Amino acid sequence: MLFITIIIIYLVPTSSTLGTYLNLIDKKIPEEIPIGSLITDLNEELNLLNTTRDYDAENLHFTFLDDIKTSTENVYFLLDPITGRLTSKRYLDRESMCLNKHCSNTCQPDGDCVINVKVLVIPSYNIINFNVEIQDINDNRPFFASDYQIEKIPENVLIGHKIPLEVAYDPDSGVNSVQNYKILEKETPFEIELNDGLFLVVTEKLDREIKPGYNLTIEACDGGKPINCGRSKINIILTDVNDNSPQFEQLIYKFKIYENELSSAVIGQAKAVDLDEGLNSKIKYSLMNNPGDYFTLNEDNGELSLKKWFDYEKENFFTINIEARDMGLGSLQAYTTVEINVLDMNDNEPEISVSFLNVFHRNLSSLNHILIYIPENLEENKFIAHVQIEDKDHVKNLEWNIYVNDTELKIPSVLNSEEKNFFRINKLNSESFTLNTGSRILDRETTPQLKISIRTSDLKNIVYFNFTIILLDENDNSPKMDKEIYELNINENNYLDQLIHKFDAHDPDLDQNGMIVYELESMDKISKIDFVYIEPLTGYLRASKIFDREIKSFYEFNLIARDNPKNFTLSKMTRVKCRLNIIDLNDNKPFITFDGRIQKNLTLKIDENLHLNSEILRINCQDKDLNSNIIYMIKNQPETSASGELVNDLPFKLSQNGVLTNYKNLDREFQDAYELELVCSDTKFNSSLNLKIFLNDLNDNCPRNLYKPNEDIIKFINFYNMSTNEVFKEFYTDDDVGKNSILKFDLLNFRDIFFLSVNEMLETKPQIYELNIKIKNSSLGSVKLGRYDIRVRVKDVDCEKIEKFILYIGDENVKNESLFLDTVNKIDIMSKMSLKASNLIFILILIGFFASILMFLIIILVTCIFKKNKIKKKQKEIDCIKVRNYRLMEATENRLSLNTDQSAESVLSNASSPSSNSTQQLNVTYYQLSSFQKQKVVNISDYSASIGSTDLSDSAGDVNEIQNGIQKVRYKYDIVESLEEKQPCLVDVYHNENNYGHYLRSSIV
Repeated sequence: MLFITIIIIYLVPTSSTLGTYLNLIDKKIPEEIPIGSLITDLNEELNLLNTTRDYDAENLHFTFLDDIKTSTENVYFLLDPITGRLTSKRYLDRESMCLNKHCSNTCQPDGDCVINVKVLVIPSYNIINFNVEIQDINDNRPFFASDYQIEKIPENVLIGHKIPLEVAYDPDSGVNSVQNYKILEKETPFEIELNDGLFLVVTEKLDREIKPGYNLTIEACDGGKPINCGRSKINIILTDVNDNSPQFEQLIYKFKIYENELSSAVIGQAKAVDLDEGLNSKIKYSLMNNPGDYFTLNEDNGELSLKKWFDYEKENFFTINIEARDMGLGSLQAYTTVEINVLDMNDNEPEISVSFLNVFHRNLSSLNHILIYIPENLEENKFIAHVQIEDKDHVKNLEWNIYVNDTELKIPSVLNSEEKNFFRINKLNSESFTLNTGSRILDRETTPQLKISIRTSDLKNIVYFNFTIILLDENDNSPKMDKEIYELNINENNYLDQLIHKFDAHDPDLDQNGMIVYELESMDKISKIDFVYIEPLTGYLRASKIFDREIKSFYEFNLIARDNPKNFTLSKMTRVKCRLNIIDLNDNKPFITFDGRIQKNLTLKIDENLHLNSEILRINCQDKDLNSNIIYMIKNQPETSASGELVNDLPFKLSQNGVLTNYKNLDREFQDAYELELVCSDTKFNSSLNLKIFLNDLNDNCPRNLYKPNEDIIKFINFYNMSTNEVFKEFYTDDDVGKNSILKFDLLNFRDIFFLSVNEMLETKPQIYELNIKIKNSSLGSVKLGRYDIRVRVKDVDCEKIEKFILYIGDENVKNESLFLDTVNKIDIMSKMSLKASNLIFILILIGFFASILMFLIIILVTCIFKKNKIKKKQKEIDCIKVRNYRLMEATENRLSLNTDQSAESVLSNASSPSSNSTQQLNVTYYQLSSFQKQKVVNISDYSASIGSTDLSDSAGDVNEIQNGIQKVRYKYDIVESLEEKQPCLVDVYHNENNYGHYLRSSIV
């Protein structure tokens, strides 16, 4: 026992993981044990595996995984759900169990009978898996299909001739099956041979005339203890023979045939040949045995045919003996064996067996559809069902899939390990798995039911097993409100029991779990709420009092929604905050304030000519009501008549923020005072302010002629018809008042001829001044005839105006005004013509000026272009001369000293030496050629050319002459041909003075 326990612990890993397989060692029991015999104690085995250490062992519960009453476990075994003792329930006969296919394996006649047992352990939901092997006992004796057999053989058969016999059958297995055969009679010419069949072998020569036949008893015994045997009688009849016996082409024929699938009834042909002639060669075939009566044989040609279909799952191998006998006198016979193997066809659909937890409620809604009721919110890896897929055919790798709501559920792997699903597959083997709850919580409110479909296929047939999981409701949801804070409104001056709001909480749970009641709670959870109440079942919130917003504008309280009112211990609640706002109604009259005081009448003085939209007055309209729609307006605001004319043209407007402005110019001269009624309205009640506005006068008007304000005044008088010295009179006024209307007059020209006088008309409004223009001396000859442009300055305090009077004075020749004006018009025409001529001359001069400027610019542009081209040309010549200068340097290298660092002292000393008589020496002394440096470019001819025809040798010591020659050097771009080369020679010249005299430093460029 200790050794078995160690093996169990070694083979089965200890694990406390929920929903796993616990594989126990197989149990072996003999068949026909007494009913109630103990097979195993599962509780004890779990203790050995240490699987009960994580939970209370007292809560253990055992149940068959497949709890169908007709399942194999329930038929043969009894499981105590508390103790876990597994006992035999009924008589166990291995042979009948194999016959009824109650064994888990194929259970061949010589094989074992194994029953697979799966037990679900609750609450761990582990599955205990083990096999119970029903061991065979020798409870059956061998038996022959026929108790009496007749065999005819010719008398002249040779020694060693084999006569096939029917084998015995024993349903027991192993050593308990048939082990040996023997002949009970002694001293017979036959012996038994068991080799690929049962044969009776001739051991001695037979003679029909001595003994025509033999009666033998064949006994078959098994190897059990005690030994069981079976017997069969065999009558051997010796017949007379002809010369040749038939011979089969094969000693053993082997045929293969698929179950339930034949293109024809012929399985095969066993053919024999007889060398005789006539009837002695004609062969008749016959079956020596026909197991299960499946076969028929054509006696003429030996074709073996099928009488009825095979079923591989019942029988899959047959051995047939065929006799071939000739028709001659003393016919001879031959025997052969036919072995038929029945091949399995996929003619059975796979079977899906699903076992559910016993505690689940179950309804069978259709033939193959089950409703399973499980509670929601199950924890992860909770066992739901065990699925076993079987196929009676020998099909390997059955394909199966499981779908949840038409979506395939994958077996957990590394790729989909993080997927959250309602279920997960716990694969036990290739044909078995459990369905457990997954990481995604089952929630009835979101998914009330799930359709599970198990699909399996054997590459030919597809089988579905469908069941639906109905989730049972739990009170796992609190009532839900559509808001966390409610802003409620009610008008003031309401009536009692007025409906304020209907609360509608939602609880997705069912029945009592989803039934909601409402209650109110004060903010401090102590005081009483007396201003509103709520109907508990409907959620209607109603008013308990009449509200006045001017007293209190809002109230706050809590609303509680609670489910499951019958059992408060299981109920859930939700609390939300409510604020009841008292909506203001227009029940108060507004009033107008100015400068912080309530006003009914108001008088203002403002200056005229204010800027447009200037603020004149700002009033404030107050209303005790909240958010009153205050409207400001002027009661006598301008209105438009049916004809489109203004009925009351006031220049003021009142904005909606209480500001009175002028939208027209205010002119005191047009109107000096206004009366307005400013109205403040809340669309229901009005308040008004009577406003008087007086305009202050400003000096905004200049003096004007009373009758001809904007035109020159033309007067004509006939000097000889004048009776007084008054020439003419005009009337002036100023629209302003007071000091702004006082006018002063001044004569600006012709003071030696005319003077003016002014008379004030005080009784008129506005005040009028009479202006008289008079001649100082009205004697004949003191006034010339003609036109006089008289100018008079008229001014008030701030504004002055120059008035122009055109006065025509005629003589006796021009006695009326029209003749005088004709003369004046002719003179005007001449003056206009001369003005036009002068204008034309001015335009021509202006055109000539601009034309001269344009020509000047063109000349400058052409000059610049020419000069630029000339510079380019000279530059090109200089570039050419540089090449020549290189050659010049080489040619003069032997004659000239090229010391570039020679000082001025050495130059002067060389100049005074006697050896400087020749031109060559003079040039070496005073013209030192340095490197090619780009300095000021000059051109020097030979020194003798610079000083005329003077002989350089005679003046070799005369430094002054040399200096004079040096000063005659001509500078840049003055190119002169040299006497020696007759080519330009460009050099750089530095002309410096020091204490030692003058010297030149030059370089060829």
